[in-house]
Parts: sequence; structure tokens; C-alpha cells
Amino acid sequence: MPISPKPGTALLIVGHGSTENPDSSTPYFDHADEIRDRQLFSEVHCCFWKEEPSMREARYLIEADEVYVVPDFISEGYFTQEVIPRELELEGPTTQRHGKTWHYTLPVGVHASMTDLILRRAREVAPNVAEQETTLFIVGHGTGLNQNSTKAVRDQAEAIVSGVRCCISTLLPVSSIPSDFSVASGPR
Repeated sequence: MPISPKPGTALLIVGHGSTENPDSSTPYFDHADEIRDRQLFSEVHCCFWKEEPSMREARYLIEADEVYVVPDFISEGYFTQEVIPRELELEGPTTQRHGKTWHYTLPVGVHASMTDLILRRAREVAPNVAEQETTLFIVGHGTGLNQNSTKAVRDQAEAIVSGVRCCISTLLPVSSIPSDFSVASGPR
């Protein structure tokens, strides 16, 4: 998907990170390198909740006066609606703070192209398997802290099913599946 270069601006990719897996941030840094190589922004940085650099350190990394903050999360939920805005001191889609203009975007996982990306990846891992003979599991997790945390998983399952594909969506752990959760299967 083409994007117009934004000279003089910074991109801040925000991820969760992990205290257990030191390699969990590698895809974020690889993604940042790819974007940096395309010269779309003057600066490209990453920050994390559970790794360094932390969200609170991010503003000290950035020199540009205009910053695009992109949460690299699958859905809107606890982290994207509460933790990231709190840690970065964001007050809405655009915030003036610390001499900079901060533009806060939706998480990458809610982008309209996500369904096609999921299906393309499924075809890559099972290239010679007929779709009508398969079941695709979309697995995610949520939190009781914010009901939107599971919405993207459900939305993707619904989009694939309504596209006349077979899909079952589940959450981990299984005991956390809400009683109102529906399992969609087969073409409609």
C-alpha cells in the first residue's frame, strides 16, 4: 500500500514487548528498518511497554516536531486506548505536547487490508490445500480490562466467513471465552 513521504516527521512504532523473550522486539525493529530504508519519514523509532526503549523514553528519542504514533497491535483495546495514551501523554488523535505535534493512529490490526493479509498468509503456509477442505483458526487473546481487546479477532473471523470461507475463531485460554461468543463455520 503506497504512502506519501512525510519529510521532517517521525514515525513511532509502539509494541508490547516482553520481559520473557528478548527476541520479541526483533520484528518491530526489522519493520522500522524497512520503513527507514523507504525514506518515508525523517525518523523511525520503536518503543515498548515491557522492553527498552520504553514509551516514557520515546519523546527523548525524537527530534522532529511532528510525530506519527502507530500502535503495532491487532486491535483497539486496553493497551491502545489506555496504556499508550497515558504513557505518551496523548489526549486524542492529535496532541500538542513537549513542543511537538503527536498524531495517534489506529492500531495496524484494524486496517482494512488485514483480512486479505491473513488469507494470503494462510495460502502461503498451505499452498496446495483447497479452501473448502480447510478450517482456519484465528487465535488471539483479550483482557477483562477492555472488551475491545477481542473485537479484532471476532471481526476478522466474521469478514472471512462473510467472504464465503470457512472459519472458526477462538480465544486463548479457552476458559476465557465469553458465554456470548459465537463460533462461525462454513459458508453462509
